[in-house]
Amino acid sequence: MNILPAGHKILVKPREVEEVSKGGIFLAVDKDRYLEATTEGTVLAIGPTAYKKVDDGSMWCAVGDRITYGKYAGAQVVNEETGEKFVVIHDIDVVAILKD
Repeated sequence: MNILPAGHKILVKPREVEEVSKGGIFLAVDKDRYLEATTEGTVLAIGPTAYKKVDDGSMWCAVGDRITYGKYAGAQVVNEETGEKFVVIHDIDVVAILKD
C-alpha cells in the first residue's frame, strides 16, 4: 500500500518515542497514542502543490529531512498491510528542519 500526500500535504514518519529515559527510568507510553508524544519525524513524501502559494514557492524541506512540526498538526494514517503509523501534515506546519 502506497501512501501519497495530496495537494499541500507532507507525509511524515514520526520518530520513535523513548520508553526509557536517559537516566534509566521506564516511561509510560501508550502505544496507541504515541504519535501525540512526538513532534519530530522524517519527511517521506511531499504533495504535488506543497509550498506553491507560500513565499516564493521554494520548498522548506525535502524528502529525507528530519523536521519538527506543530503538536496538533496533521492526521494519523496507518498502512493497513504493515501496521506502520504515519502523520500527514500541511506544508506550513513544518516548524523547523533539524540538522545534526
